[in-house]
Amino acid sequence: MIPTLCIHRWLIPDIRVKQLDFMAFKILSGKTITLPPKKTESFIVLIKGSASFHINDVHFKSKRSSPFTDLPSGMFIPADHALSIQAKNETEVGWCISKSKPRRKNLLPFFVPEKEVRIRTVGQEHHQRTVMDILSESHQADYLLVGETLSKPGMWSSYPPHKHDHSKLNQESKMEEIYYYRTELKNRFGLQCLYSPEHKMDFCFRVKNHDCLAIPFGFHPVSAPPDSRFYYLWMLSGNTRKLHYKTDPDFNEIK
Repeated sequence: MIPTLCIHRWLIPDIRVKQLDFMAFKILSGKTITLPPKKTESFIVLIKGSASFHINDVHFKSKRSSPFTDLPSGMFIPADHALSIQAKNETEVGWCISKSKPRRKNLLPFFVPEKEVRIRTVGQEHHQRTVMDILSESHQADYLLVGETLSKPGMWSSYPPHKHDHSKLNQESKMEEIYYYRTELKNRFGLQCLYSPEHKMDFCFRVKNHDCLAIPFGFHPVSAPPDSRFYYLWMLSGNTRKLHYKTDPDFNEIK
């Protein structure tokens, strides 16, 4: 029996990205799985549980009661490396996968512990949130940036609405993105918008626990439910690992 249970759901399967992929799964208590080597880099985030992670001679143990109470940790997996995960109790992980051919052949696996996660407060008033950069620009990787955002009830995030789907030197970088959502209370949902500058494509999604959304284009603000904290794991990939975004001009007066 395969000791895993995939738990992610794509909101709109027809909206996909070309440079990223994602899987969220549970590992049953006491079970060990091995993620097969890929031709591209990837990153594992511990979302909940307690487990040991092994690549060659790189080993680490980590535990996390909840993404709403504890900081994240994760491991960078270079191309052509397999990762073994042994769950001490039921464990949930997110697997962030680049689809782009590696630029360098000498990248090594490494663990990002909780104490190295960069924590920052972004926004103000009703769009203030906590952002946690796990795999940041300072790490040795070719494509991926990975982090988490945590919002209080009723707060907006990715706000003012911004996008990063075109390349313009020092103004906007072309980077695709995926969001993976959780609500602290069961049976709650947030609202995720996705719209193009000309509003030729304009969507609003009801997002629940374990939903995923691929963001290949456009502005993408999101709102937490009014009575529950709201979380999402995010991952970015593009031709550069430096994120520059463009704010919707209608919101330029908002900081």
